Formats: sequence, C-alpha cells, structure tokens
Amino acid sequence: MSGDGYKMLFSTGKIGSLELKNRIVLPPMVTNYATEDGAVTEQYKDYLRERAKGGVGLIIVEATYIHPWGKGFVNNLGVDRDELVPGLRELTEVAHGAEVKIAIQLYHAGRQTSSKTSGYHPIAPSPIPTPGEEEIPREATIEEIQGVVEAFGEGARRAKEAGFDAVEVHGTHGYIINEFLSPYSNKREDEYGKDFEGRLRLALEVLQRIKEKAGNEFPVIYRINGDECVEGGITLEVTKRIAKRLEEAGADAFHVTAGVGESSYNSVQPMAMPRGCKAHLAQGVKQVVNVPIISAGRINHPEVAEEILEQNKADFVAMGRALLCDQEMPNKALEGEIDDIRVCIACNQKCINKLLGAEQEPIGCALNVRTGREAEFPMTKVDKKKKVLIVGAGPAGLEAARVAALRGHRVDLFEKEERIGGQINLISSVPGREEFKEVISYYQSQIPKLGINLVLNHPVSAEEIEGMSPDVVIFATGATPLLPDLPGIDSPRVVSAWDVIRGECALGERVVVLGGGSVGACTVDSLRKLGKKVTIVEMLEDIALDMEPLTRKLFIKELTSDGKVKIWTGTRISEISEEGILVERGWEKILLRDIDNVVLALGATSNKDLIDKLAGKLRNYHIVGDAKKPRKVTEAVEEGFEAAYRI
Repeated sequence: MSGDGYKMLFSTGKIGSLELKNRIVLPPMVTNYATEDGAVTEQYKDYLRERAKGGVGLIIVEATYIHPWGKGFVNNLGVDRDELVPGLRELTEVAHGAEVKIAIQLYHAGRQTSSKTSGYHPIAPSPIPTPGEEEIPREATIEEIQGVVEAFGEGARRAKEAGFDAVEVHGTHGYIINEFLSPYSNKREDEYGKDFEGRLRLALEVLQRIKEKAGNEFPVIYRINGDECVEGGITLEVTKRIAKRLEEAGADAFHVTAGVGESSYNSVQPMAMPRGCKAHLAQGVKQVVNVPIISAGRINHPEVAEEILEQNKADFVAMGRALLCDQEMPNKALEGEIDDIRVCIACNQKCINKLLGAEQEPIGCALNVRTGREAEFPMTKVDKKKKVLIVGAGPAGLEAARVAALRGHRVDLFEKEERIGGQINLISSVPGREEFKEVISYYQSQIPKLGINLVLNHPVSAEEIEGMSPDVVIFATGATPLLPDLPGIDSPRVVSAWDVIRGECALGERVVVLGGGSVGACTVDSLRKLGKKVTIVEMLEDIALDMEPLTRKLFIKELTSDGKVKIWTGTRISEISEEGILVERGWEKILLRDIDNVVLALGATSNKDLIDKLAGKLRNYHIVGDAKKPRKVTEAVEEGFEAAYRI
C-alpha cells in the first residue's frame, strides 16, 4: 500500500482553532530526559527534533508536573515555575521549525509518586495507597486542592508563554484528577467526593482555571480514562457522562486511553494484547461528544491507524511506542515505503520497563538504539570503507549488518541455518509473542536494499574467515540451551524447551518444566493451552521474574486463570529418575511422580567454539549478543548496533 492508501491518516484536521497537517499524534510519554529539577536538556530537544522531522502532525510533550508535590519521576519535565519557560520555548521552536504543532501535557501524580521521588509526602483524595505501594498518601485539604487547581492554571499560562499550541490535561492513568473522579480511589464525604458531582468537581475547576489563565481560544485536550479496568472503578458508561460535562466546560478534544497503576497493562499494552485494542473506548466517547477524539492503544502501524479512522472510531491516532521504534514512520507511510517501517512489537523492554524500574532510567527502544541517543549516533557515512564479516544472523548480527551497511561498509553476513532471525524465530512461535516476526520482516526487507551479502545454510569455518581477510569480524553466534550436570539428564523423556517451542518433539499429557524464567513460563503457557497437565519448578521465589513487569502482570493473570498449572517455587532439582523428579524445598525432599516428560528451561550457554578457534588470529573483532552473554533482544540489538557503528 502506498501513501495514497492512507487518505484518512494524511488528511488535515483541527482541534479547536489548531490546524494539524495529518492525524498522527506523538502522545505524551515520560522519558526521564529532563534534569532532576525538571528543565529541558539537549537530549530532550534531539529526541523531539527527530520525531518532528519524521512527519507527525502533533507532538504532545510528556506528563509535565505542575507542582513539586506532583512530580512522579526522577527526571520528569516540569512547568511549575517561570524559570523553566525559556527551556520549554526551545522545545516549541524545535517542533515549529519542522512545521509541526506541539502541545504539553499538564499533570500532578497524586498518590502515584513517593516522597523519595518528589521530596514531599504524596497527597490524594483519600489516604488510600496505590496497590503494591507501601507509602500511604495524605488526604488533601480543601486549600491544597485549590492549590492544585491554581497550579494547573499557572502551568497552562507558562505553556502558552513558551509557545505551545495547546495543552493536554492528564485526567487518566490513576493520577490526581483521575483519583478524584473515581469511586475506586475517592472516598471523601465533602464537596470533592461523595457522589458523581463531587468527584467531578476538581476536573471542572481545572478546566475553568486553565481557560481563565490561557484564554478561551487556547485549545485544551483532556486525556480521559475510557475504563479504569479495576473493580469498582470508572467504566465506559461513566466516562461518557464525564466527557459530556467536560465538553460543556470547554474541553476541545478528548484523548481516550485506559487503566490505572494497578491495571497498567491496559495503559501501556504488552504484545499479547491485540493492535488497536482500546479503540472501542474512543468510539464510545465519540458517540456522545461533538469535539475531536484521539484514540490510543497499540496503534503501531499505519494500516491499524487508517482502519480506526475509516471506521470513525476516532479523529486522530496516538502512535507513541511506534514513534520510539521508528521516528520516520509517518514520512515512510506517506511515501509508500511501508516495508522500511520498523514496527513496534510492544515488548516494553526498554521503554516502559526502564521508566518503571527501580532506578527509573531514561527510556529507549529495544529495536531502535538511537532513541534518546540521537546526537550520539548521527547516521553519517564513514570516511574509510571497510570489509566487515558478520557471523550469525540473529538480532545482534542483523542489526550489525544493517548499521555497517548504512555507514558505507561492505558487509558479508553468514548464517548456518536456512533462515535469518536466530532465537527470534523461537520466541515468535510462542502464543502471544507472534509479533516478534515483525523484527525478522524488517531485516528481510533491509538486507537487499542495503546491498548486504547474505549467505544462508553456511556454518562458516575459522579457515574461511582467515582466508577472506576481513578488516573486522563481528561474532553474533548466539547461544544453545544449557544442559546442567544433573543425574538423569540423558533420559529419553527429557527434552529442551527450545525443541518443544519449535514443535520438534511429541509430549505426553503430564509434563514438568524445570526452570521458571520467561522461556520456561512461556513453554508452560503453550502446553497449558494444548491441554497438558503442567507443573513448573523454579528455585527462585516466583516465576517469569525476567519478564518486563507489565507483560508479566498480564501473563501471570492469564497463566493462573484456570488453576490448571501447578507452580513450585523456592524449589531445587536434585535428580531425574524413572520414578519421577526429586526436588528439594527448604529441608524437605519431595518426589514428583507420574510424569511423561521433563522439559528443560534452565538457561542458555554462549556459542564460542568458532571464537576460540580464532583466538589470537584476528586483528579486529567484536563479540555481541548471546555470543557474549545470553540475554534479551534489547542487549543483542544494542551491541550489534554499537559494534558496527564504531567500525
């Protein structure tokens, strides 16, 4: 499909008085690129500049705190004081320089922050902590609530002074306005609680104050929760009532999303959830209001976006992680270069996982190393072209080949199997992980376009490598399943999880999976869906701990939904015998009986035979991905990129 096929996506649109060149919105995503005190950095400008150049219609800058108490992330952008305005103005100049409109999202984290992050005890409508958090928020006083209202108004004033074309009010995802709106989190009995009107009061006052401070003609987008996805929370029918009242109060558009902290996989949907999975919520709101609607939720490809617009479910589409993964996606779609789009697979490994991790690191993208590092890696041609030989066409080798070729080197890529992809072929065979195939599709399209010499079905030898006299060798030889020194490991009923996932072995009805990391857990889930009676044994205190947290939350919920999987944690394996599997839990030894097959998912070991044979014989070489150390696609792509870039 050419760009002409996306007529709706590339039609002009309006939000209030704001005219947009197309219907693609870069939604607000916290980056942690700001300084600790909330100021704009060069990194932030570089990040936005590339996305503006990439062809979006509207940029909405991340959730930006309007009051110090509302800061939710360590390097969160701020708009809480006048001295931040000059830096914010630099962001608007970046967008306007690329003829792109730009808004900023105003927010207060409410109970979804901590004194460690903000330096202040969190406030909320009621002293109810976010589930899973130990710090109990303080119930906000009337004076403090009025201070929040004023802070939103002042934030809008500063945004307008900085040159923003609009503001967005963050009224979802469990932050303070959402907290007041929801009976799930608001148990007050005063004028800011008790009933629908009381809970709505803060949102209405915020809109009114923004209009007073920034003017009635200044567009205000309201990000609204289509469904909190928690028992006792806001549902779509309640949202419709809220939206109608907010429209009357002056909201110029609604940006519809879902979820709160404890149902956050509905906010940043993992791969197992379908593309465009929240568009029905946007459609529901659109049915009751007369202002434009922005739809969010795994809209990762122009075709998904166009379909939502064609079906009149929304007027604009938010394509957040899609634009982290490929900042040039809009321009590529417009030019009909669809095969060149690097499609976001919602792995969440380097975006939301980094942001919500214990260290609250700056975000990136598992497939796009340049995200957040644009200035560090300008994609310019090298002065001296070199002969680069790459061994292994898994994600590390493929990315190394792509980058080396883009930089102008001659690239030979050898793969021992009959197809590219390495372990991505394995993981994409797992139910709920099929979208990993997009990674392979992208590289398949790039290899011929970049002139990479790909040789399949060829386990290249040490002698061949020496004979080719390459300037640089990159070893991306991957890994193989780890076989521990365990009594009974050679039994014919013992098989590898990799072979099970590939469908290369037949299993009986009663299966025990040894190893509860993501590979073992995914294997168990696959077997469960086939109707097998499955037990998983893991020595740690829980399973799938190496999964990205939001993916894991949804995965565990589904895995345990029918109660058919037996989970043994804190358990060590001692022996596999004809009688069963002997395990140890604490001081107790237990024999697991009546087993047809044992599946090993105990990790992997690097393939280094070829590397060892060439030790001391190569002038310049790199080891990347699982060949260096078995890990995830994030590290594989990053190491492949960096090794090739620095040649």
